[in-house]
Amino acid sequence: PLCHDLILNLTQDGIKLLFDACNQRLKVMQNNHIASVTMYAPPGRAAILEQPKHLPSERPLSAPPTTTLQI
Repeated sequence: PLCHDLILNLTQDGIKLLFDACNQRLKVMQNNHIASVTMYAPPGRAAILEQPKHLPSERPLSAPPTTTLQI
């Protein structure tokens, strides 16, 4: 086990991962570019994993707040 929680901050991808020190499992996954995430495939189309076409270099002022998922 680690002494402190581990934070992996992938700033270019807008993702922050927080791992628990004791059990070394993912505790929190935070996404700062929620508009670039596709949760479901449109009807009639198979779900595929693909990279977003464009990520803004800065978060626009009208962007939704950061979304945090507790696991």
